[in-house]
Amino acid sequence: MNDKKLRYTDAISAVRSAKEMGIVPGGGSVLMYLGAEKFMESVTKDLRTEDEKKGAELVFKSLQAPIRQIARNAGEDPSEVVFSVRGKDFGFGYNAATKVYEDLLKAGVVDPAKVVINSVVNAASIAGMVLTTDAIVTDLPTTKPPTPAGGGMSGMGGMGGMGGMGGMGGMY
Repeated sequence: MNDKKLRYTDAISAVRSAKEMGIVPGGGSVLMYLGAEKFMESVTKDLRTEDEKKGAELVFKSLQAPIRQIARNAGEDPSEVVFSVRGKDFGFGYNAATKVYEDLLKAGVVDPAKVVINSVVNAASIAGMVLTTDAIVTDLPTTKPPTPAGGGMSGMGGMGGMGGMGGMGGMY
């Protein structure tokens, strides 16, 4: 019962975020699009030092992380998915639910824009904090195998036209 309540809470938060700032194609496709070389070149051309340029390149490369993780969770080769999506039109991506490359906005795979923006802002903030910290304390890695990916959201279905907003199923 607690899991169901968390899903409803998540769905309500996602709808509020979407109403506030709109939606964008999901599945990491927007970040992949923004991480394209054409954007990277326009940003790095004004940077003065080689360190600044390398830092910017690292930020752009990190924008692939969500689509890589989605591919991994779907049992696909992340590099193959990135290769297939890289350089394509805005919104084109990998639909992990159907295992099809398509226009994710038309397919209803969407994310609240606010969530995507805040994810990038928070990641940059954490990276900046880590880079300016003298020491970091972390847990030792365990040898326990990772938990296998879940089989989807059974019984939750899709929310008409909002298929990419996890936890939104069955709400009309």
